[in-house]
Amino acid sequence: MSRISRREDVFYTMLKDLSTRITLATEDYSKLITTWPDSKDTVEVMRAHEEASDVLVGEILTELETSFITPFDRQDIEFLARALDSIVDEMEGISARLVLFDVHDMLPAAKRMCELTCQATADLNESVQRLPNFKKDPEVKRHARNVGALEDEGDIVYRNALGDLFHDFEHTIHVVKWTRLLDSMENCLDNCQTSANIISGILTKNA
Repeated sequence: MSRISRREDVFYTMLKDLSTRITLATEDYSKLITTWPDSKDTVEVMRAHEEASDVLVGEILTELETSFITPFDRQDIEFLARALDSIVDEMEGISARLVLFDVHDMLPAAKRMCELTCQATADLNESVQRLPNFKKDPEVKRHARNVGALEDEGDIVYRNALGDLFHDFEHTIHVVKWTRLLDSMENCLDNCQTSANIISGILTKNA
């Protein structure tokens, strides 16, 4: 018999649902970036993902207000929910800026950062889906650690891309647009890292 109580299972289920939503959003984010500008219709889809994610986070916070029993520290549940949600927020913001900035061509570095984000969210999803058994399942920690390596690679791609942009002094608007977009893409990966760090913290606190 599972040692997880019904009240604890509610939070695991909600976090799993949120993680699944992020996975779905990431699939559309990948489509958006890799096939831009033919994927402009995906911008509205990203907005729908962001709104759905906000609803799921709201449900988690409401449940926290009325529950005395939680599977681990209630503040960590809130922090994890908000950190996961911020990933989708950033993806949606990137999609909106592609239209706002009238971007016509996608930088190779942007495609690579998108790939790294897809890999990071896949690892996060594995960690969250396995979270109910975090005391016995070493894969929870392994997947969380993987995110850190992906974020480190993203930092390198980001810095190199900025270096290339800043040599393009003849096209100032192009530099400004892509600096903002690359900043957002790096923030998205940072949010993945923050989520993984929270999971790692939960494992440490409850070892």
